[in-house]
Amino acid sequence: MIKKYISVIVPCYNEERYIKQNIEKLYMYLSENFEKFEIIAVNDGSKDNTLEKLKNIKYPESVYKILDNGINRGKGYSVKRGILSASGDIVCFTDADLSTPVEEIGVAAKLIEDADIVIGSRRGSNSRVEKDQSLYRKIIGKIFSYIRNIITNLPFEDTQCGFKCFTKQSANDIFPRQTIDRFAFDVEILYIARKLGYTIKSFPVKWVNDEVSSVNIVRDSIVMFMDLLKIRKKHAKLDITDRRV
Repeated sequence: MIKKYISVIVPCYNEERYIKQNIEKLYMYLSENFEKFEIIAVNDGSKDNTLEKLKNIKYPESVYKILDNGINRGKGYSVKRGILSASGDIVCFTDADLSTPVEEIGVAAKLIEDADIVIGSRRGSNSRVEKDQSLYRKIIGKIFSYIRNIITNLPFEDTQCGFKCFTKQSANDIFPRQTIDRFAFDVEILYIARKLGYTIKSFPVKWVNDEVSSVNIVRDSIVMFMDLLKIRKKHAKLDITDRRV
């Protein structure tokens, strides 16, 4: 049993296919492995029955909360809202499809004892990608990574894995500064974290690609590239002296 209070944020958009079973799977894992926990599901204006499915899950409010954006605001907005509502000493977010299995939460909770932030990576030699993305998505991803490295100089193999954990202190310092609401928010929070001098540890995760995705690979890629420029411009002068905590 891990004697930590952990909050897990689950951003949701059109996840009716599996959201109930995945929240239940997450609940079972956390209840069996953590002394104290909470799950915060953030519905991002889903057009299907995701919100109804979430409401039909009956767990105590002390361990299960639902936030509803009303309209689609973006994954970054949803993660930020959930994290700033969290109470745990460790604050994580994970994709609703559980592409990164729940067992990785326990690994991250131990690693974060020696870091401020722990991020999952699908790119390392020890990563276990059981079901990979299409060749087209992999090519787009490599191009994005190349441009991201040039613009932000982030040293991580994989900034876009949807599994990341933060100490409460680092989360409270980083996320209020986040301005990107959509998919490039991962880059922004890591860019801010490095500027503020927080220690970031990347670790290889098991990962299974979900072939049904809400990502429009062409439109969202263009938006992400533009967001990279905004990130550097917005936070270029930020440094460790700007820490709020």
